[in-house]
Amino acid sequence: MRDMQLFNAKAIFAAVVALYALPQSALAENKAEIMETGTIEVVSTTPLPGIGTPVDQVPANVQAVSSKSLQQQHSLDISEYLDTNLSSVSTNNTVSNPYQADVTYRGFTASPLLGTPQGISVFLDGVRVNEPFGDVVNWDLVPANAIAGINLIPGSNPVFGLNTLGGALSLHTKSGAGFPGFSATASGGSWGRRAFQMEAGGQSGAVDYFVAGNTFREDGWRNHSNSAVDQLFTKVGWQDDKSDLDLSIMLADTDLHGTQALPLSMFNNRKQAYSWPDSIGNQLAMINLKGSHFITDDKLVAANIYYRKNQISGSNSNVETATTGEIINSTTDQDGFGAAVQLTLLGDMGKHKNQFTVGASADFGRVKFSSDIQDAIVVGDHQTVADPSDPDFSPTVRLKTRNDYYGVFATDTFSLTEQLHLTLSGRYNVAKIKLAGDNLPEGTSLDGDHVYNRFNPAIGFNYNPSKAMGFYGAYNEGMRAATPVELSCADPDHPCALPNAFLSDPPLKAVVSKTWEGGMRGQLSDTLRWNAALYQTENDNDIIFISTVP
Repeated sequence: MRDMQLFNAKAIFAAVVALYALPQSALAENKAEIMETGTIEVVSTTPLPGIGTPVDQVPANVQAVSSKSLQQQHSLDISEYLDTNLSSVSTNNTVSNPYQADVTYRGFTASPLLGTPQGISVFLDGVRVNEPFGDVVNWDLVPANAIAGINLIPGSNPVFGLNTLGGALSLHTKSGAGFPGFSATASGGSWGRRAFQMEAGGQSGAVDYFVAGNTFREDGWRNHSNSAVDQLFTKVGWQDDKSDLDLSIMLADTDLHGTQALPLSMFNNRKQAYSWPDSIGNQLAMINLKGSHFITDDKLVAANIYYRKNQISGSNSNVETATTGEIINSTTDQDGFGAAVQLTLLGDMGKHKNQFTVGASADFGRVKFSSDIQDAIVVGDHQTVADPSDPDFSPTVRLKTRNDYYGVFATDTFSLTEQLHLTLSGRYNVAKIKLAGDNLPEGTSLDGDHVYNRFNPAIGFNYNPSKAMGFYGAYNEGMRAATPVELSCADPDHPCALPNAFLSDPPLKAVVSKTWEGGMRGQLSDTLRWNAALYQTENDNDIIFISTVP
């Protein structure tokens, strides 16, 4: 992939228009594939990939990652790369499994664990991959070697919709036109780690293809913390001088085991498990059709439609005394589907440049959750097994949820001068959540019908006195709706133990975040850049789970 270079708004506009003058045979890449190839360092300031915005015109400290950097790092997954390379990002692993890390950015989290307040929205090629049931993010489902670029947008950017309280993470996958050739890597390491990765891409005329596959096995550094991960990503694309169309399919099958934290009394052997087995397995199938088309030289329309099927199977061991406990098995069957469309207009009014984008999205989730419990005894090295006197599982809850999320947004970057740029954005969100439960204790109910709606604004500016120095300031607001998990556990008189039991659901308010940010950035050389930022985010109506003591 060619090295990324910075362009100002005038250069981007000129480049887009100039591409129309080239014959099709002279095009090294399609102009609608900028986010797939990364030939110009722009950031995706909208959920769907598009023309993008130059970094020096975004009123935030956006961090951009190229596929070259990802490849050089050889990170296990996206979460590990973010932790070791991006500022203000850290990870926390409470279950001793490398694929189940909580990613924290500026105090907000994207986590695979139910019950964790999710404050970061994550998009893959315009598809919102926060799961419907609890807005969780399963890092084990995303193949790192299929990623062409990453943009981490800070703050409560309203354009990215729900869960964008502390930031938005936008991932873009590779295409065969931008990444031709074949590569394969085999690796191994401590604790029985062995892995194999491959990718291949190519182009024939107007058609290109890309495929990436990964398989990973590890025993884990602690007892009973083994992992098995298989991932496959494929994409077929078609493009001409004005249009780009891509159909991608992503499959994943994972089986992850982890163990709980140990009390100090058990620290004589830190590898042992407090109790086991504890496991979670994901089986994902996702299909995404996205396309973009230049209506005229200065009008680009982009759209996508997708379907995600993810079935999660979990098993948890709980120790009640030194000899007795319980095993809780749960199944979460999730169907997610939706579509989005956006229109970008490039304006040239002499010294004033303008980039205006308007769009809409609809995301739907249909979930079936079930939980069963079994009496157990503790044997050997804290293993819980079925109690021979009562080996049957008893159903504890059956829950169906329905999520309907709608949003319309607009964002405009207006260049008042070549150095001064003003950005205005806003989005109106509507979230509808319905719950219906069965097999519940007498006097309790899971049934509920909840609606959240709000308009979230943003304003920012950039002043760049020179190519080597720039200043920015911004204010923005974001929101997240209460998830079905939170709604079903909100009764203080009947608290539940996530994710295994659910009880009645009084209404909860939407969480609203308000972020102020200011900073400056500069470039000392072609390879050395710096930035500094001050920011503050305040939340209203935070939803926090608090453990109770019987």
